[in-house]
Amino acid sequence: MMDPPVNFQTEAALTADRLLPLLRRKLHILDLPDELLLGIFEIVEDFEFELPKHPDTSSISYRPDGRRDIQHTRLVCRRFCSLSSQLLVRLVCVGFDKDSLSRLDAISRHPTIAKGVRSVRIILHFYSHTLTEFTEFANFLKRELLSQAAMSRSYVKMEFPPLSISKQPAKTMYKAAVELVDQVGLAVDPQQTPKHRQQQAALRKIHREYQMRYEEQEELLNTGVFGRAVGAALSRMPLARKLYFQDTFINSRTNPKVMKLMVAGDPKQLGLALRHLASRPATLDNVLRHHLQVPNYRCVFDVIKAVVDAGVLLESIRISMSQMAFHGCSPFPTPDVRREFSLRLRCLKEFELVCGPLLWSPGQEVFLDFCSACLDTPSLQRIKLRGVDDSQHDGLNAGRILGSRSRERLSILHLQGVDIDLSTLVALARSPQPMSTLHLIMVSLRTGTWKEALDFLRAMEGWKKRLKSPRGIEIDQMTKWQYREVFASIGPYMSNAETFINRAAASERNPIDAVEDSVFYDMPEHESIFPMDESEDEPMDESEDEEDDMLEYEHDLYRYEDPSEEEEDVWS
Repeated sequence: MMDPPVNFQTEAALTADRLLPLLRRKLHILDLPDELLLGIFEIVEDFEFELPKHPDTSSISYRPDGRRDIQHTRLVCRRFCSLSSQLLVRLVCVGFDKDSLSRLDAISRHPTIAKGVRSVRIILHFYSHTLTEFTEFANFLKRELLSQAAMSRSYVKMEFPPLSISKQPAKTMYKAAVELVDQVGLAVDPQQTPKHRQQQAALRKIHREYQMRYEEQEELLNTGVFGRAVGAALSRMPLARKLYFQDTFINSRTNPKVMKLMVAGDPKQLGLALRHLASRPATLDNVLRHHLQVPNYRCVFDVIKAVVDAGVLLESIRISMSQMAFHGCSPFPTPDVRREFSLRLRCLKEFELVCGPLLWSPGQEVFLDFCSACLDTPSLQRIKLRGVDDSQHDGLNAGRILGSRSRERLSILHLQGVDIDLSTLVALARSPQPMSTLHLIMVSLRTGTWKEALDFLRAMEGWKKRLKSPRGIEIDQMTKWQYREVFASIGPYMSNAETFINRAAASERNPIDAVEDSVFYDMPEHESIFPMDESEDEPMDESEDEEDDMLEYEHDLYRYEDPSEEEEDVWS
């Protein structure tokens, strides 16, 4: 029986369908055909093929060492295959919903994967109480869609590959966003036409889903179920000793998934885009832009306390929030409860706090007291406190957080955008174990003088010290020329102050003394360097590169071009 004739057109189509998925992504070694992979292993084996020199001799030769290499490789691969499952999940991100908690619970109960988890990150994105009202919810969606439409022009010039698109898809996205805005507008229109009722029914269904998510979130937080679940999961994972909190996990006003659905232009895809946009919890950036009710970040206290109560010996706590809002009473009703909490953090080696200004001043003392309790342990080796990097807001009171206890093991101290007393800084520096790294960036002295601070830092030898953009005390009375002479640095070069405290120059004279005695002191420019007038020279760029071993949370993941500054219309 003869084989049917081959349909080359069909075969070509099948081959194209098989190869197209490979062409859409980067190829790796597993995409190689078996012949090439065997050739690679033959090189490992040192396989040789020789022309026969005699009819009775073999034309193929094997080297015993290469043969053993293949055997060892097979055994190592089997061993690695059985152990590598522990490396699949190192970080688990958790949100305030039951699905996220179920995933964390399943990972913590897995006999192999649970052994490899090192840290748990709590994403501080909340469903807002304001949006549980239908009209507010619809108006919020309209504003978000208009924001997506306004940004579609800038996507054409985007340098970030996942968001960089050509003119036609961007134009399609713009039209899709406008169409969705019209659909939402029909849903809230008081006119009762069949089309209006259809759109309103669809949007109310999405709104009910949002209400259910909000109620689920509130139940988890108010009953303490969320904190207890996280604590129980961490206690089951033997190496998970790092707890992170972050509200800027995706700090972008765009959503790549929504953008992809809107670019497709399909009406069904537009419905999915609207549903996905509506189902997202709000970041604090969204809360402030849309004037939503600010959530209470007290859950940070509750989760840490629940994890500690579960018996987990945390080694690292990192809190990164663009702004903070706290209200309510202290989590420590009595001093004994506070001492017990600090005692359970006896293994804490690292504490990092990166935050913006506090939205509610009454909650500041509660927040500072909790951070102080976390730091009330002698085991800390690394401390990073980073507050607001501008002169318009008061910095964090670092002395209130650090307390007065001795730091026997402290080796790295990073202070940025905080206020501190010179006496507190001296006490930290004079710990029994000398520090290795001290970073003071945009730090404002509350008491003492920077002249005394420079003399003291110079006396402490053997450290890596950085001093950038200091503030307060006599610095506020300096002219811009004096400030630049002492503290300004150009490129990678150290400032005169840094050179002095690191003993990197032969001169032993304090640069503040030198500039005060300079003949240029009587120059006409006597205005304070803070704040600077926009009409004057550009302010000194004192941006610093964070040390590699200090985690830096970026607040601007993508760079946008201002559409108003474009030279040509991107739609032309």
